[in-house]
Amino acid sequence: MEKKTMGLLAVPKQGRLCIYSEFFYGLCIGAWSIVLSFHLTACGVSEEEIGGLLSLGYLATAIVSFFVGQVGDRKGYPFVMALGAVMMSVALLLIAFSRVLFLFYFGHLLYCIGLACVMSMEFNLPLSLVPEEQQQYCYNLVLILYFLGSIAGGAACSAVFSMMKGREDAYRIILLLCAMVYVGLSAFRGRMPCINPRKLDTAGKSGIRKCLEERKIPWYLLYGFLSFGTFTLATGMLSLVLRIWHGISDSAVGSVFAANSVMGCIALMLLPALIHRFRLQNISKAALLIQFATFCLMTVMPTPFFILLLFCRTATCNILYTSVDGPMLRSISPEKRGAYAGMRVFANYAGMSTASVLSGWFVSNRLFAPMYLTCAGMALVLAVVYRFFCYPYLNE
Repeated sequence: MEKKTMGLLAVPKQGRLCIYSEFFYGLCIGAWSIVLSFHLTACGVSEEEIGGLLSLGYLATAIVSFFVGQVGDRKGYPFVMALGAVMMSVALLLIAFSRVLFLFYFGHLLYCIGLACVMSMEFNLPLSLVPEEQQQYCYNLVLILYFLGSIAGGAACSAVFSMMKGREDAYRIILLLCAMVYVGLSAFRGRMPCINPRKLDTAGKSGIRKCLEERKIPWYLLYGFLSFGTFTLATGMLSLVLRIWHGISDSAVGSVFAANSVMGCIALMLLPALIHRFRLQNISKAALLIQFATFCLMTVMPTPFFILLLFCRTATCNILYTSVDGPMLRSISPEKRGAYAGMRVFANYAGMSTASVLSGWFVSNRLFAPMYLTCAGMALVLAVVYRFFCYPYLNE
């Protein structure tokens, strides 16, 4: 039998181009995750108000994504991704020039609705453009390009912060540049081939009902809720944690974010070698336990070790995202993946919304160590859910 080439050049051209574009999406998200809290605090928004804003936005992402997966099945993945990128661009313009709290909330709400459209299709679109035997390889590539973009976004923020004297202007410039990139992504991804869009059986909910008939899917959704909730509680306001708790300057925060993304990217690059030596599920279980231990140590470690532990947490998080979420998605039959993707993003962002309220409260009250201790408790529950309720289905 002829051996199939698994290198990047073996990926069909349209799939390859779609994967390349993930770099620019990662760049914008990486910059956004640093700049948003800084921009809002510079405009006089309190940490608790920021927590409420983030929570509302993530809740909107959760609700919209619950249905947008089915829209992608019906209208095609490129249409939904292009629409989402346009909404995110408009939202960034609104946030950049607003001075009223209501408009910040509205802009972030619009951004997160667009984010729901993009996130629900983020893996479905490139995987629909490649053969089945290349899908795990391409799934990893999407994540690697995303984190390379995040590295560039963090580095760009650090450079702009260092060059710009007026810090608020620096934040606004970064938001405007990201808005321009989203416009380009909308134009590019909207022209991707529309592979196998299908008509849903009946109005709206049939795809969701069919997914929920599978016993494994509610457990997958609970895993996503806990996983992304833990992630958001630990990192949703990380830029402020580094500034307030550890006394790090804004430009240094950008460098930490960039280095953090580098570690996440390295972990993804090392994962194939680990898979070659160990079973994927064993890697997942080890990563979950390491994540729990890391959060415990982050409560007491001084700044240099805290940053190293942050890198370790990001590496394990990325390994988990590939070794758990990828197999979960592939275990779902192709005709249900659009609906499942929307439900998965709903569960993920419901967890993020809940965690954002908590993080805003912890940060506003300067309860940093208790916040990471809570993360440790959530990570332990997550490990139990995976081992006893998700793992048996992935091991079938």
